[in-house]
Amino acid sequence: LSSPLLYEVGLGAAVEKLTEQIQERYGIKSVFEDEGQPQPPDSDIDILVLLNGPVTSWRDIKIAAKALYPLMLRLDRTIDARPINLFDYEKAEAPLYVQARREGISA
Repeated sequence: LSSPLLYEVGLGAAVEKLTEQIQERYGIKSVFEDEGQPQPPDSDIDILVLLNGPVTSWRDIKIAAKALYPLMLRLDRTIDARPINLFDYEKAEAPLYVQARREGISA
């Protein structure tokens, strides 16, 4: 994906393609949920990272940031990865997690 592609097909389509590539390349269950509204090509991308087992916040954020950094440079976009334990995700009442579950993103 490249910045010109984002302007041609839109952020949603570009992130959906990225989601497919992650699943194919790494075998990681990936779900893309579009908010259903047009997003500007320079919008930040938020990613929930659902983990089996306890989350070591700084360590897991560092790992996610290291993995996503080349993609952020390529897309010229900020990607915010939020690691959370699967059990905590299912029980959390924070608005981000409640909204994700409401939209059908299950563990």
